[in-house]
Amino acid sequence: MQGSSSASPLNADSRRSIAASGILGSSPNSCTYQSMIPSIGAFATWTTDQRYWSDAEHTRTCATELPKWEQAAREVMAMLDAARKDGKLV
Repeated sequence: MQGSSSASPLNADSRRSIAASGILGSSPNSCTYQSMIPSIGAFATWTTDQRYWSDAEHTRTCATELPKWEQAAREVMAMLDAARKDGKLV
């Protein structure tokens, strides 16, 4: 975002979820990890209920959402690897 260097790429729910995991907190270093997962909001359209959907619903959703979920998952994995390397995770 222009004009707001402190703006987080994560929505409030995503920030709370990540903070609750214990990986990130309110420390100044948490911005480093948050900035590594700009696509985390893509998971907002992913629910456990999808396992009960019909094939047609899966086909329609996966065509549009799967690439977004895959990108977000890659970012999360890279962030977790960085946090592990930095000693934030064991």
